[in-house]
Amino acid sequence: MAITASKVPQLSTPQDWIQWFSMVKTTAMDQDVWSYCDPDKSNELVQPGDPSQLTATQERLYTLKINDYERKRKGLAKVNATIQGTVCEDYQTYLEDAHTPRQRLARLRTAIKPSTRQIEDSVREEYDSLIKGPKRNIIDKWLNRWIALAPRLRALKILNLGEAQACRGFI
Repeated sequence: MAITASKVPQLSTPQDWIQWFSMVKTTAMDQDVWSYCDPDKSNELVQPGDPSQLTATQERLYTLKINDYERKRKGLAKVNATIQGTVCEDYQTYLEDAHTPRQRLARLRTAIKPSTRQIEDSVREEYDSLIKGPKRNIIDKWLNRWIALAPRLRALKILNLGEAQACRGFI
């Protein structure tokens, strides 16, 4: 059996937003920099000052702070590269003059993220499509769509469309 690399989500349409944003957030959290990327926050990564005449203990502490700053700076650069590399060409214009991950995510969210209503409608359409059953010879794809629907139902808590109803629809 061949092992295939998992496909990295691309932001090409508003329907890609949830999966794409989740991937970017996970990347930022893995780099321990989400608090500097979150478009709902305002804190910035600040380089430690260059102190003079330090004791040995203060110098060790300063070195730790500098190392932490550099690690986070590299993490932010990785998140920035991830955003740049996964946004389709048509949406690259939103990234112009936005240099930080936070600025980029805020611009993309404003321009591309679908409304809650649009997301709910999309989930309902997916559910309606799935309860019709699989088309010929694509049962695996149909089952994977059911699996992908469950966390969206849990997260959205759509009125009259929950996991219990989805289970009944599956059966």
